[in-house]
Amino acid sequence: MARHVYRWDLDKTYIKTDFDSPVALLRTALQRPEEKENVPGTAALMRALKRGPDGTENKVFIISGSPREMRRVLSEKLRLDGVTIDGLELKPNLQNLLRLRFRAMRDQLGYKLPVLLESRAQLEPGMLETCFGDDAELDGLIYRLYADICEGQVDSAGLGRLLQAANLYPDQVHRILAATGRLPVGRVVERVCINLETGSPTGRFDALGALVKPTFNAFQTSLVLYCDGRLAEAGVFAVTDEMRERYGYTADRLSSSLQDALRRALVPRDAVAALVERLGLRLGPELPVRVLEDRPVDYVALLADADAWHKERKAGRSPTGLGRLFGGD
Repeated sequence: MARHVYRWDLDKTYIKTDFDSPVALLRTALQRPEEKENVPGTAALMRALKRGPDGTENKVFIISGSPREMRRVLSEKLRLDGVTIDGLELKPNLQNLLRLRFRAMRDQLGYKLPVLLESRAQLEPGMLETCFGDDAELDGLIYRLYADICEGQVDSAGLGRLLQAANLYPDQVHRILAATGRLPVGRVVERVCINLETGSPTGRFDALGALVKPTFNAFQTSLVLYCDGRLAEAGVFAVTDEMRERYGYTADRLSSSLQDALRRALVPRDAVAALVERLGLRLGPELPVRVLEDRPVDYVALLADADAWHKERKAGRSPTGLGRLFGGD
């Protein structure tokens, strides 16, 4: 199996963070490496993914919205977790502030997409990628867009309309278009896993198709990657052991996560049956499976609905009117 590439966000994907208030933001910024808490099971998962089931050394890159000034703290946190990475990209928010680029400080699309496209050009052709993000921002949309651009599914006119709708700065638009023009067309992204850290309804991600798997915990994510052939059985055991021993996950709780994964067609029942038995979990009765229909993504409409979602969530209201694209569970 050829080497694989894993791209991770950090905040709310690997490390539990709270940016919902100025006090919480300050507390997060001042935490020492040993005080930062992992999303349960993710340290074991990242360690297991570094080396593939066949023993191949994989590449792990982190692209995070955390500011560059946190590089030392975050690097030390990863070292404490025993995690080896191949690159750490952090957001230049101090520079954005000094240049009065206030939109860029909040924006993720104009920051992450050019980094993804430019770094792809540095990789060997044929290397597939798995991307990890969360539901607090636009990670699912950004990774699916990245996949579609690489596959030639988004033409220059459509990309231009999206970048205009995203209200990016001209230099961000130039970087994206320039990087897109240099890439060979081909399949790049094998899977996108989105950690539902903020409790989004899973149907929010229906419009992004089967490529994007919204998961409630690292156990569900490990099952997805096991079925993709990217994680050995020992890796799934390592994730569940960490979740049980360090975070108090019980067999009943893990079994409930399994049932949810089967119902939402995150994994096929027959592919995990033997593994589940060895984990000592209940497979449970066969349930109706919810299957998604893949269709082209209307990124401009999706961006508008995502903006409405986040505004309503931050205002503390239940999101409404998003069914057209996001659906709802």
